[in-house]
Amino acid sequence: MRFVKKICKKLECLDAKMHRGKVGYWKIDFYSSLRAIAKQSSENCHPELNSGSINANLEPSPEFLSSSQLTKKFNPLTKREGSSFNATGYSLFSTHHSLILNDMDFSRFTSHFSLKSAAFTLAEVLITLGIIGVVAAMTMPTLINNINNKANINKLKREYSLLQQAFQQIAADNDLEFKNAIADCPNANGTKRNACLKDIFKSKLKTVADCDSNDGDNLGKCFVKRSNVKSLTGYSVPFSMDPFRDSDSGMILDDGASIAMQLDYADCTSSLSDEKRRCGRLVVDVNGPKQNPNTLGKDIFFFELYKDKIVAPICVGYGCDSLETQSMYKASEYLLK
Repeated sequence: MRFVKKICKKLECLDAKMHRGKVGYWKIDFYSSLRAIAKQSSENCHPELNSGSINANLEPSPEFLSSSQLTKKFNPLTKREGSSFNATGYSLFSTHHSLILNDMDFSRFTSHFSLKSAAFTLAEVLITLGIIGVVAAMTMPTLINNINNKANINKLKREYSLLQQAFQQIAADNDLEFKNAIADCPNANGTKRNACLKDIFKSKLKTVADCDSNDGDNLGKCFVKRSNVKSLTGYSVPFSMDPFRDSDSGMILDDGASIAMQLDYADCTSSLSDEKRRCGRLVVDVNGPKQNPNTLGKDIFFFELYKDKIVAPICVGYGCDSLETQSMYKASEYLLK
């Protein structure tokens, strides 16, 4: 019994040294190690073995190796290794690398090692943010422009609907003939003629301001100044395409849109073709004179006034491929969508 206790004590010392890193880990069989320790302990503790009085080839018996003392001594060690360690698969003295079942499974001998956490460096984060910033700077203007265009198209449809309703109400009040409503407007004076048409529509619309003309004190009040209006080419419009002339009358609606009105003739005899007789024209700035882009085909649109309806003009014939010309006919394109 004393011999067993000494061997167990010897093993405890060896295990403690292994934890402190003073003893390496050798790939040797457990039983061979145990025999060597037993022999060394016997020689140190029992000198009589060297004298030959006792058999020096002492070898632990199977009963000793399966004794309860050894089981109690080493079972806790194997249990605290977890599922990755067992007495049959690994020796107590095997190298710590052999105790690793896979990249994520460590024994108690490698607990001070850990896998490096996956993370980005500061340089990688800054480079990524820089790339995102460049992409955003390239795409944001186009995205914002598309959003604004859609908003202006929706406003165009709203203003067109309001004008049509007003036109129908005016016709209903004049024996279902719009021409009867403008019959008393003077033909001689262009400014007064336009102001007459403005007053007729004003009675059917909700307005916050109105202008009898686009000059003097009224310049820029209801409409954008001529020099600030551009076509789809990005350049100022020529005089022939000017949407807001000095003699034009108009108003600003309660939703912020402005409308310029021009009456050609009170009897609607302005001939565009054999089939069409135009009374005048209307120009709608869907976001008013104070809001950009102030561009024909984007937020400023032309309409034609006939004795029985208001229509968005359609370009037909020579010159319709020109971007500048298309600026005047965008309303029909958007309303047909």
